[in-house]
Amino acid sequence: MKFKFAILFSLFSLLLQADSLSVFSLEDFLNIVKQNHPVAKQADLQKRMGEAQLLKNKGLFDPYIYSQLSQKNFNNKNYYSINENGVEMPTRIGVKLKAAYDVSEGVFLNPENSTSVNGLLSSGVSVPLLQGLFTDQRRTALKQARLYQDATVYERQLMLNNLVFDAINAYLEWALSYNQLLVYKDVLDLAQIRFDGVKSSYLFGDRAEIDTVEAFIQYQTRKADYFQAQQNYAKNSIYLSEFLWTERLTPLQLASSTYPASFSALEEKIVIKQDSLERIITNLPYTQPAIKISNYKVQFLKAERLLKIEKIKPKLDVDYNFLTESVTPNYSQLLNYNSNNYKWGFSFSFPLLVREARGDLNFTKAKMQDADYDYTFKIVEYTNKVKSYYVEFVNASNQVGFYKNIAANQFRLLNAEKSNFDSGEGSIFMINIREQNLLSARLKLVEQQIKYEKAYYSIYWSAGLLAL
Repeated sequence: MKFKFAILFSLFSLLLQADSLSVFSLEDFLNIVKQNHPVAKQADLQKRMGEAQLLKNKGLFDPYIYSQLSQKNFNNKNYYSINENGVEMPTRIGVKLKAAYDVSEGVFLNPENSTSVNGLLSSGVSVPLLQGLFTDQRRTALKQARLYQDATVYERQLMLNNLVFDAINAYLEWALSYNQLLVYKDVLDLAQIRFDGVKSSYLFGDRAEIDTVEAFIQYQTRKADYFQAQQNYAKNSIYLSEFLWTERLTPLQLASSTYPASFSALEEKIVIKQDSLERIITNLPYTQPAIKISNYKVQFLKAERLLKIEKIKPKLDVDYNFLTESVTPNYSQLLNYNSNNYKWGFSFSFPLLVREARGDLNFTKAKMQDADYDYTFKIVEYTNKVKSYYVEFVNASNQVGFYKNIAANQFRLLNAEKSNFDSGEGSIFMINIREQNLLSARLKLVEQQIKYEKAYYSIYWSAGLLAL
């Protein structure tokens, strides 16, 4: 009965140990990164910044009120008292609407400022007929703000695309170091078993003493390699932890009980066919945020160029206002407009050489051409990146298959050499060589598997699709 209880207790302990280890999948890792990483939260601020900039520039068209008062009293005389109150409203077609109420009095008041006791009402418009007819500083600023708001969507996507790519690379480096650690642990265990076996054979007189020395050296070498792999895995675990944060921006530490998903689990979705690659390349101008941002810079400068062209024109602004006396205090009269009561005027100016405006326009054209070059270059740059990563992807895929076969064959050779050694025909030296070849093949295999993964995600990073 005690023996059965001991067996059950041992099985329960093993289950607890197995449950204490958990797979930390790439999907779970990226979900945490996208939700909680400070850069992800910074990326979300881009939209708010775009909305704030648009609201600010919409404010350029806000109506505003004004009030002016000018008085002079001297020797107990009211020389003049001029009071003007009004409201102005810029419009998005360049016309400015105005309404004002003036009331003035005084013994030395300039006749042009005189009003009735109830004051004078005026309402009218100010219209630009040349410069400012098609666009002006306000309308250009509003258009650029809308472009900026649209561009912030891609600024956010660019930040997330780069963040996710860096996070994936950190995860894959962690997975690489973990799998290397497993390889070194396997060969260390084999070296330990072989050393114990050779030592026992030596004690029974079946093996020479030099065999134990060689087996022990191999064991020490494998142990040193294993410790180095442990150090490398610990470093990559620390680096991976830099991407882990809570919702309140508290940094997290990767639990020692977690380990990465197996390569087979990662490779399930690793498929990119030639027609898929062509679609990715065709859609690059619409999916890669760096290209979209470059295109918005071109559009931004086009709006600025239209403004600079407008400023080459002469200024000719016309003001026209209807005038009427204010209603009586008891409001028994309605406003009575008379077409003969008005005031109007115009202002004209034009620099003879127009050097400032022409210089501004030429400078803006140069900036726009520079932005055009950048846009064209980015399309070619990211197209070549996608193609280059696809070549790496295909090559790594082939290499993975090669090294799987190489590792399998090296394993067969090692087993054959062990059989020879057990039958007294082989040597420790040959076993060590076979084992070293198997170790190299297995390490090369995990390296190629990581290159395969990285090339796959690099294609989607180049296309700007990792953040979607």
